[in-house]
Amino acid sequence: MREALARLADTTAALAADDRFHAAPIAAADNPVLSRMVDQLHPQIHRILYRNFSTLLGGRNTVEHHDRLIDVCAGGDARTAAELSGRHWSELGDHINQLFGTNQFAEAATG
Repeated sequence: MREALARLADTTAALAADDRFHAAPIAAADNPVLSRMVDQLHPQIHRILYRNFSTLLGGRNTVEHHDRLIDVCAGGDARTAAELSGRHWSELGDHINQLFGTNQFAEAATG
């Protein structure tokens, strides 16, 4: 997870690193239903994350979230890891709402 986090230099590399970062706990969960759900949502998530990583704040926030999550996981604190993950996804949801609110998805589709 730390290796993937270190590669968040540009948007394309950031998406690949984010995939590797999230693959670690998904593999550790050994949950085929979770794996299928993530695989099905992957293209939509990538479109949203591309917009997120394309902004300085979005990339920095993601790195900070991930860095803290790594520390918590390394310490074996599953409860805090779950809470941090929930907040991380909630902020991504806020980002999605903002994109819809400003019609940026429509602009990206026509641009």
